[in-house]
Amino acid sequence: MIKLSKIQLDQIIYEATTSYPSECCGLLVGNTSDHLHIINNIVPSTNILRSRGNDCFEIDPQDRINLERNLRGTTDNVIGHFHSHPNCSNTPSKIDLEMAYEPQMIWLIVSVIEGKFHDFSTYRLDKAKQQYIELNCEIIN
Repeated sequence: MIKLSKIQLDQIIYEATTSYPSECCGLLVGNTSDHLHIINNIVPSTNILRSRGNDCFEIDPQDRINLERNLRGTTDNVIGHFHSHPNCSNTPSKIDLEMAYEPQMIWLIVSVIEGKFHDFSTYRLDKAKQQYIELNCEIIN
């Protein structure tokens, strides 16, 4: 189970719709305990693959390094990332499965159709098995 606030979801939707027709991306910061993942912060990142088209993303490694440094000494960690799928569904793509290097990470994928938010889902991806598992997500106020 993932818990995400309405404000955080709105921030992700904003990033996805303003980046359209390119993919947006960013990091999810929070805590994990057993099967409960609480997202405390959304950190947008530069998509360093933006120039390659609208079907791929890569979070700027320096953004991740800076964030990891800022989280030292806190109870928060990077627990996942988000990105958008312009004019596609919110299910993981073949490229997503190929790029899933951290199996413990949450993947939050937003579908943006013709520049408007359509839907989102959360997943865990298994690169070795080339499969994904959808995770339940609760929006809290």
